[in-house]
Amino acid sequence: MSDAGSPSRRPERVLVDLAAMERMDLAPPPPARFAGKGSGRPRFMRARAAGSANLVTLIERAALVTIGRLAREGALVLCSYVEFEPPATDAERWRGTWRELVGDVPLTTIPPAIDRSMLGDDVFRGDAQAGALARLCAKLRHAEGGREVLPFDEPPASDESAPIRSAERFGQLAARVQGDRLAQLFHLWSAELADCRYWLTLDATLPEFVRERVQPGLSPGLRCEPVLPEQLLRLLGVTERDRLPGAGSSVVSLRPT
Repeated sequence: MSDAGSPSRRPERVLVDLAAMERMDLAPPPPARFAGKGSGRPRFMRARAAGSANLVTLIERAALVTIGRLAREGALVLCSYVEFEPPATDAERWRGTWRELVGDVPLTTIPPAIDRSMLGDDVFRGDAQAGALARLCAKLRHAEGGREVLPFDEPPASDESAPIRSAERFGQLAARVQGDRLAQLFHLWSAELADCRYWLTLDATLPEFVRERVQPGLSPGLRCEPVLPEQLLRLLGVTERDRLPGAGSSVVSLRPT
């Protein structure tokens, strides 16, 4: 295993939405089946594709089990914040969901890039109001310089993080984005400011979306990267994976042979 958890190395901070995992059923992957006539693809190709999808699912599951252990050992710092629903504290509510693989882990609370409660009583009345974050994002996206929507002074120029603290930063992130993705970019911006190097996600489309629609031309470059569980472990240099529950207590090495 890598030295990701060694005392001499600062643990990476990772943004994670455990409540979202609790809403995802942990159903077993469907068995690979041969396609019948008229499927449009050769039967062996469809069977191979189904088998590959099953394998990816198993790899991501083992990665989540490993991530949960690393968080409990202090090798990773998992972070959440007020824009995510609070995760359940009752393990019975995790049963049968992807959260079950992560288990009971410590969470560090980070502040949002902008607290909606600081923006007045207009369209943001009630923090829990549905769509409030989307409206905030739309307002930030069209702000010029950010001062008309930010109720606090920008940091001094000597602050190394100053370029990403202004609402202009969100405008950069969202320059080519509309719709539901805006809220995801607000999460990404908050993670940047909280020094989270990674955002752990189970949405396989998010890393590609950020890579293709957000990162090109971004200055300064993105400081938080959305990653799938297996990708996170590889980036951290972790070469072993814990076995899935019920498969024993040893680990599986992914080192090249």
